[in-house]
Amino acid sequence: MQSTPIEKSRQRTLMTAGVLALILLIGLPVGNAYGWITDYSLNLFSKYLALAILALGMDLIWGYTGILSLGQAIFFGLGAYAMGMYLMLESSGKGVYGEAIPDFMVWNRVTELPLYWVPFKSFPIAVIGSILVPAAAAAVIGFLTFRRRVGGTYFAILTQAIAFATWLMFNRNEMNLGGTNGLTDFKSVLGFSLSEPGTQWTLYMLTAFLLIACYVGCRWLTGSKIGCPTVLPAYRGSCGTACSACAAGRLPVRNPRLKHVNAWLNAKASTPRPAQQREARNVRIRLHYLYRWRHRIV
Repeated sequence: MQSTPIEKSRQRTLMTAGVLALILLIGLPVGNAYGWITDYSLNLFSKYLALAILALGMDLIWGYTGILSLGQAIFFGLGAYAMGMYLMLESSGKGVYGEAIPDFMVWNRVTELPLYWVPFKSFPIAVIGSILVPAAAAAVIGFLTFRRRVGGTYFAILTQAIAFATWLMFNRNEMNLGGTNGLTDFKSVLGFSLSEPGTQWTLYMLTAFLLIACYVGCRWLTGSKIGCPTVLPAYRGSCGTACSACAAGRLPVRNPRLKHVNAWLNAKASTPRPAQQREARNVRIRLHYLYRWRHRIV
C-alpha cells in the first residue's frame, strides 16, 4: 500500500530525529568517553546546539510563514537571562567580594537584592520563567504589530528597532542586569560545579535532548491541522508541507455557517486564471484561520 504524503513526512521526521539522536546522544558522548573529543569541545558543542534551537525558531517563522523577524534574539536572550539570574544567585557568596548579591551589584553600590531578582532564587521558577517571559514578550509584540497589519519589510525593520531598543535597555546599569558585561562568572547549578566534566556532560546531554525535542515539535506543528493549513500558511498564502488538504486546493471548514462561503471560494479557485486562483485560495486560508480562532473551531 502506497504511503500518503503526510505519512512520508512523518517517516522523514522520525528518520532525521533518529540520526540526530544517534550522533548527538550517542556518538559525541562516546567519543568524549574514549578521549577522542575533549571536554572543552563537548562544552562548545553545547553552545552550538543551544544556538541551533534559536535557528529552528527562525526557520519556523521565516521559512514556513514568510515573516522575516530580526528580533528573535530578544526572546532567546530573555530566556537566557531568566536562567542566568538563577545562576548568578546560585553563585552569590562565591565571588570576589563574598556578598549575598552578585558582584556587579556591589560595583554599582547596590546594597540589597532587587525584588524582581528574588523569585529567581528557585530553580523551578527560573525554568518556568525562561519559557513564560519570552512567550509573554512575544505575545505583546505580536499583538501590537499584527493587529495593525504590519508585514513585509516594515515588520523586519520594526523588529530590528525593537531588538536595538531592548539591547540599549539591558545595557543600562540601572536595570541591575549586568550592564554591558551581562551576567557572567557562573559557578554552579543546583549545587554542582560548572567546571566539573560530569556537570558539563550532563548539560550537553540535556541540550541535545531539548534540540531533538524542539525539532520533532516543529515538524509536528508544520504538518498538523494546527500549523498546516491553518496558522502558518495564513500569512504566506502557500503551504510548504505535504498536506493533503493543501494539495487538493481545499480547506475543511467545520462551521456549517461557512459552507456556502467555502463553496463560492472553491468555485473561484477552479477558474483557469492563475492570479485569481491564488487570490481566492489566500482569502480562503485567511477566513479559515480567523474563524477557527474567533469561534474556537476544533
